[in-house]
Amino acid sequence: MSEVFTQIGSFGDQLPAWVVAMSLWSGAVLLGALAADWLLRAHVSPSWRVALYLAVLVRVALPVDWQSPLSVLPSFSSQTSAIPVPSDVAPTLVAEAPVLIGAPEVELGSIAVTSSAGLRSGHLIAGAYGLGVLGLLGWVIVARRRLVRVVKDARPARARAAALAPTSRVLEHPQLGPLAFGLGRGVIVLPSDVIDTLSDEELACVLAHERAHLERRDPWLALGLSLVVALAWPLLPVWLAAARVRHLIELAADERALAGTRARTYGQTLIKLADRVTPRLSLAAGLHLGSFSRLRGRVAALRHRSRLPAPIQLACVTGMAALVLACAGLDDDMQEDREALVQQCDTLEQSATAWHDQSERSGDAATRERALEAYDEYADRCGSHHDYATVLYYRAELMWAIAVDAHRAGDVDISRAGFAAAHEGFRLALVHHPGRLAKDAAYGQLTSKWSELGMDVGDTSPIPGERGPGKQRERRPGEPQFPRSEYTAEELELLATYDDYQAHVADPSDKGLQQVLYHRTKLAMDHNRFDEAQATARALLEGSDGTKLHAWAAAMLTDVLTIAWVDETATPHARESAARRLDEWLAHVQTMQLYWLDEAEPLRGALPVLQAGLAAKRG
Repeated sequence: MSEVFTQIGSFGDQLPAWVVAMSLWSGAVLLGALAADWLLRAHVSPSWRVALYLAVLVRVALPVDWQSPLSVLPSFSSQTSAIPVPSDVAPTLVAEAPVLIGAPEVELGSIAVTSSAGLRSGHLIAGAYGLGVLGLLGWVIVARRRLVRVVKDARPARARAAALAPTSRVLEHPQLGPLAFGLGRGVIVLPSDVIDTLSDEELACVLAHERAHLERRDPWLALGLSLVVALAWPLLPVWLAAARVRHLIELAADERALAGTRARTYGQTLIKLADRVTPRLSLAAGLHLGSFSRLRGRVAALRHRSRLPAPIQLACVTGMAALVLACAGLDDDMQEDREALVQQCDTLEQSATAWHDQSERSGDAATRERALEAYDEYADRCGSHHDYATVLYYRAELMWAIAVDAHRAGDVDISRAGFAAAHEGFRLALVHHPGRLAKDAAYGQLTSKWSELGMDVGDTSPIPGERGPGKQRERRPGEPQFPRSEYTAEELELLATYDDYQAHVADPSDKGLQQVLYHRTKLAMDHNRFDEAQATARALLEGSDGTKLHAWAAAMLTDVLTIAWVDETATPHARESAARRLDEWLAHVQTMQLYWLDEAEPLRGALPVLQAGLAAKRG
């Protein structure tokens, strides 16, 4: 499942660049198809001209960097940009407690990166695409099902109308139509007022048009267009091509219907029906006469009746479509440029990693700078290279080493700037999914941020006087004892880093994840954001057990539950529920390994007092 999750994130990360590039390529094909359509309009049937727009679909199915001898557009990079750091934190509630255990003030920060899945933005983009597909498919399905129900309510058409189309099933509806509907035998639906107002000859024109749709299997083509648009909905050229194909479908039905009717009468009938409003339901699921603007074009098209022989029409359309498609690809020179760029990127990768290895062995600062320059040039030029994510990780690793040297030399400002650069470097590597190095990159961006902020990870004991929730102040009437406060800018940056780490590391036994969850709990407690503290403490305690971090998290969770129990502003029912949760927790924590650790001594001392208080309340 994690591999699937990673692939979804990778798809989402690459989708925006693909959409931009493919919109340009498919847009170029669409312009060519429209030009060919206009040139052939007088001599090639609309039935054949539909094939011109299949070139748009074919181009979408081809790779962005598809090679062609005839190119009209340059190549496009598929490199994606870094994801902005989220800065929002969910709201929480506030409470009060008489007996609190507190938690130690543990500082987290500077440790070396050791070997210890996509970013949430990629999953959001992939999710948005998926929702768009499902929404459009859902609309088509719902519309068709509703139209089926409406058609079932229609009655057989009067004998006058049915006699004009004896081989078709003709129905009459109070409002719906004229339209052809159905993937099997199909039906023709006529509105009652059309049957009442049109002459037999005019009604025969309408029936001939709708019968032509069924004979040509146009409902299948219309359904296929809906599916293509749903799958490729981010591409505007696909929508425009589908609209043009639908218009050509109507022109083809007109042409077929004219074989048995007079052109003048047919045109007058189209104009007479132009002011009818087609229900949105039939627009989504049926084939209808169309809007007034489209009808005017169709009437004008009735004048173009000089057609070439069918084999020549097929040859013209096939040749034009192939020519248009051939123009929307990379030419040989561009392909050669791409191959040259790949070779240059291979050379940059080899040079950077060789200098990187040499600098680690020798400790030479000049060699390290040469490696970093090669890495930077690679990062700027090689976004589509197959090793891009891996090289970005090694680049960030080198930035980390340079920052560590500056820190050891006492250059605080330079070292913090270096750690900040390493943090962004590791995050950029994560954006491009470095595979087996994803966990290392996640841990690298975490420890880089700790070091940038000057925090210190260590085996720190509780500090006397720094216990419990955030600092209290003298209350005004009606104010809570523990007023909620906002996170600082640095704390928000840190929380965003924690989000990134948790997005890539889910193993409860992972020491880094345990530190992240503990510190999130401590930060939330410092700001009296008790529901956030409860969520992260439970996540830590439910996934693992047995360390001092677990003991301290258990103490904070006990404080949070106690605060909820004695909250004077809560309803009696809420306080009763809080008492039940606290009682259950106190019973459970005694079964955990953490309970017998030295760090859990304050918890063990407070537990009898709390249990006695709960018993007194119940009594």
